[in-house]
Amino acid sequence: PNIDPVRTIRTERAVARSAYLCGVAYFVRRRWIDEVGAALAQRGGDADALEECLMVARTAMGVFGSATEQWVACDAEADFGALIDNGFDMLERMCRTEAKAAARLKTT
Repeated sequence: PNIDPVRTIRTERAVARSAYLCGVAYFVRRRWIDEVGAALAQRGGDADALEECLMVARTAMGVFGSATEQWVACDAEADFGALIDNGFDMLERMCRTEAKAAARLKTT
């Protein structure tokens, strides 16, 4: 991703120190989730899938937020794209583990 490290670090640190900016960031994130979820539902052509698409958007924003926090914490020294990939890889492993556990419960 093409992200300005200096601006991102300044913004993230300012938001972390300000209750007001935290509130603004929450509403911006909420709007992005709604817009991404709606776009995914529209793209898929299934209006009934909106809740699933919103969950996908929430999850993606969570991974992006986590990667951003890690990137800021290391002063943008890490590969931001790799941090995002690591987050999605972690989700995949967690879902696979849960699916295996659920399958074992069904057989007992």
